[in-house]
Amino acid sequence: MTGRERVQCALRRQEPDCVPISDNLWTDTLARFRREGMPADISAADFFDFDITDLSMDISPRLEPAILGEDDETTTIRDRYGYVVRKFTGRDRGMEWIDHPVKTRDDWKRIRERLVVDVDGAARLDTESYFLRQTAFPSWEVAKQRFEARYATGRYLYISTYGPNEAAWRLRGWGRLMMDVAEYPDWVAEMYETFASLIIDTVAHALRIGIRPDGLFLADDLGSTRALMYSPEFYRETLWPQHRRIGAFLKENDLDYFMHTDGNVSEIIPDFIEAGVDVLQPLEAKAGLDVHELKTRYPQLALMGNIDMRVANGSLDEIEQEVASKVAFAKRGGGYIYHSDHSVPSEVSLANYQYLLAAVRRHGAGTVS
Repeated sequence: MTGRERVQCALRRQEPDCVPISDNLWTDTLARFRREGMPADISAADFFDFDITDLSMDISPRLEPAILGEDDETTTIRDRYGYVVRKFTGRDRGMEWIDHPVKTRDDWKRIRERLVVDVDGAARLDTESYFLRQTAFPSWEVAKQRFEARYATGRYLYISTYGPNEAAWRLRGWGRLMMDVAEYPDWVAEMYETFASLIIDTVAHALRIGIRPDGLFLADDLGSTRALMYSPEFYRETLWPQHRRIGAFLKENDLDYFMHTDGNVSEIIPDFIEAGVDVLQPLEAKAGLDVHELKTRYPQLALMGNIDMRVANGSLDEIEQEVASKVAFAKRGGGYIYHSDHSVPSEVSLANYQYLLAAVRRHGAGTVS
C-alpha cells in the first residue's frame, strides 16, 4: 500500500497492511542521527519511510522577520508574527520569549488587517516550514507546483497550521493571553474568530487553484501534563465554536481533521468529536493519556501517537514492551496511526529509534480489509 492508502484505510476503520507511521523529529535530533550514520542528503520521511507528509500554512500577519543578534550560544530572532525569541544553539526545545507585538487593542486592529489571503501575492502554503523563517515565501503558482511534487510521492498529505489559540498567544504572549481570558474574553473570542477565518479562507483558495490535500492538521495546545490550561467552560464558549467552524468546512470539502494538542485534554475530547475532529494527536503518555482507554471509550475517534519517548531512550526490551503493549492493541479494527507521544528528543539514539520503528512494523502488521 502507499502511505496515502495506508492512512485512508486506517481512518475508514479497516486494518491496512501495517499501521501508518509518521513522526516529528527535532532539528537537534536529526543532527544526532546524522552524526550516527543517517545520510545528510536524505530526508527523515524518506530514510524512515514515513507515510505522511505535509504543507505548512502561514497564518501570521507577515511582519518583517530579522536576525537581531547572534553569538556562540544563542540567536535572537524576530519572527513574521512579530514576536522576538532568543534561541539556544543546538537546543530546539530551549527558547526564551522576549517580546510580542500586540500590547494594546489598537495594535491588534492594525495587525488584524494583515490577516487575509492575498490571492495575487505570496502564498500562505509551502513545503518549507514557516517557523522562525527568514527566507522569501513562494507565489501561489510555485506553491501548487511544490504541492503536486510532494503529493506525487504517494504519501498522505495534510496541511499543518497553528490553531486560533496558538496563533493568538504568539501575538499577545502566553501570560498576557491567559489574563485576557479573564479580563477581555470578547477580545480573545475576536482573535480566535479572525484566525479561524484565515485558516478556512486559505484552504478554500488552495482548493480553488487545485491544491487538494487529504486533510488539515491543526496544532492548538490546550493541556498541561496535569489538566487543561483553560476551564472547559471557557473552551466551549470561546474556542470550540471556531474548532467546530473549521470542522464543518473540512467536512463540506471531504478533508480529514487532525487535532494536535499537548497535555491531558481528557475533559474536552467529547467536544473535539462534536466539532468534527477525526484524529487526535499526540496523546502524551507522560500526561496520563493511554491508547487502550481512549480507543475503548471513543471508538469513533482515530488516534495518533502515545508511544512514550522516555522509553525510547531506554533498553531494547523496554522499547519492545512499549510498542507491543500499545500498537498490537491499537491497530485492531483500524483507527490508529503510529507517532511518538509528542516528538523524538535528541536523547534518543538512531539505533534505538530504528529498533522502535522496526518493532512498530512487526506489531503493526495487519490484514487488509
